[in-house]
Amino acid sequence: MSAAQAEALLPRLAAWHFAEWSAYFPGWSQDGAWRELQAHAKNPAGVPTTLVAIDDAHSASAEPLGSVSLLFEDSPELAHLDGPWLASLFVAPGARGSGLGTQLVHAAIAHARAHGVAALRLFTPSHRGFYEALGWQFETEARCAGKTVAVMRIALR
Repeated sequence: MSAAQAEALLPRLAAWHFAEWSAYFPGWSQDGAWRELQAHAKNPAGVPTTLVAIDDAHSASAEPLGSVSLLFEDSPELAHLDGPWLASLFVAPGARGSGLGTQLVHAAIAHARAHGVAALRLFTPSHRGFYEALGWQFETEARCAGKTVAVMRIALR
């Protein structure tokens, strides 16, 4: 589902995103993460957007299981590389190992492809093998906030 459909879950997603990636974005705040997700909720079609996986077994109290975003630019330090970018892939600890991360990546790729995106990039500090198994190709190493990351790309056409 899109962030617009999961708007009540955005504060929890913002907390997850901030906890997971704040070390790569000096000056970023949890409130900033929440505002970004709110902006994505206002733009469910195209880019930028965030897709959310929920546990809807109890629809009255749906719980987020994970999310993934599509952005025009992910890191200012990588602005010299064209986007859009797959970003903020996060799977809740209790849902890891279930294939949900793969499903979220495939959903983001399908969304991007449906909106005419020719290729996506991402950066990852430690999950290069995961993305390579999904067809992404390593492009280069880069630095984000002083940390080494792998920049990867996938063609969608």
